[in-house]
Amino acid sequence: MGLTIEGKRISMDERLLQEQELELSSSQLQYAFINSLGDKESCPTVQSVLGENLFNLEKISRKVVEHAADSKLSDQEFDRLKRRYSLEQLRYWFLAENVREQCEQSFTRVIYFYSDNQNCQYCREQAVVLNYLKAIFGESLLVFSLDEQLDEPMIRLLKKNYDVTEFPTLIVEDSVIVGEPFVSNEQLTKEVCSIINHESCVS
Repeated sequence: MGLTIEGKRISMDERLLQEQELELSSSQLQYAFINSLGDKESCPTVQSVLGENLFNLEKISRKVVEHAADSKLSDQEFDRLKRRYSLEQLRYWFLAENVREQCEQSFTRVIYFYSDNQNCQYCREQAVVLNYLKAIFGESLLVFSLDEQLDEPMIRLLKKNYDVTEFPTLIVEDSVIVGEPFVSNEQLTKEVCSIINHESCVS
């Protein structure tokens, strides 16, 4: 019975991820169209699609994290799914920067490196902070969660580039932030508000 449930869960996430890849391809084509024309009239449409896609990707993120926490399996199919999900996030990370430059959009990108409970005692607390601030800042705060233990060359490259050795670690745009023992609401809010203007930022 357990194996059947695991198989159904993976199949469901595979289907959602395939749908997400189609949405990303659509967003990329719309950006290319805007860039080729050199106008900004279509920017609200692209921004809306980007926001919807990121919202859907966050739903997949929660499913993947829940699966990692609850699953007793360590099969190659699930590892492949998690790797694809991580690469999908990074594609959005790059695309969001392109949209910001072309459409003059104001938002902050955050990469969240997490690990298992043994290597990251306060990752759950860090996730709570990120979820709380995401609820406050909405589409102005884009969070990309990456499992530092995943065997993915791009993740290793990012860790090396930003010298990430402790967990949890946040990359806020190009700034590396490591909390003691995690980044607090106040600390992260201050960092985000130094980048964007938002009604929740108090001068």
